[in-house]
Amino acid sequence: MVFCSLCLLLLGATSCTKDQDIESTADPSPSTAVKVQEAEEPGATHIPSSQLLSLRTSYSPHQAKGLPLDSHSARTEALTTLSDQLLRSLPSFANPKQGKFAAIVISDDKDRQEIRIEEVTVYDPEKIGLLNLLFAIALMPKSDSDELDTAQSTEAGAPSKMLFSCDGGAKDGSSVKVNFPKNDGDLMEASKKIASFISECMEGAGHDHVSKTTLFYMPL
Repeated sequence: MVFCSLCLLLLGATSCTKDQDIESTADPSPSTAVKVQEAEEPGATHIPSSQLLSLRTSYSPHQAKGLPLDSHSARTEALTTLSDQLLRSLPSFANPKQGKFAAIVISDDKDRQEIRIEEVTVYDPEKIGLLNLLFAIALMPKSDSDELDTAQSTEAGAPSKMLFSCDGGAKDGSSVKVNFPKNDGDLMEASKKIASFISECMEGAGHDHVSKTTLFYMPL
């Protein structure tokens, strides 16, 4: 886990697809189980968009429940809903106790007024190539390394926090930490914090029709 953050940045870079128009998503799979396919990188598992169809939300006024919201408020609410869905789903494909981390491509389709998780690539630190680990060790900021060492020794392998960082936009390279939610109140607080962070990540990386950013997740 000490090396996860930089490993993720190195390996996840190839998954970044920001500032590009997207095609329509694939038809849903008849199975409700999460299906995965091995990516080209050692220790990487790719979860395609066809298996992430539930991780999307609309901020269209026609889809809004209750009183209509202005466009900014509706988008903020949609991001919070999506963040809630993401936090609930993450453990199913990136087991935090195993130190797995992920690169998550998020898109904002302005024509459809829909925000969705478009792609997820999960990395297993025990199977990542040695070269990537060596690069990660050399490049990781000392403060991050020290913090991860402390978290490992005090939590005995049971992570208590999540680190999210983004690639692209006004917050390129920045990160935010949230506690693993233990109840609905924690979940709501974490969802709002992540939603605000995603919104900032997408600023400055916009496109006329679709904005994208890659969110990197790792347990601490």
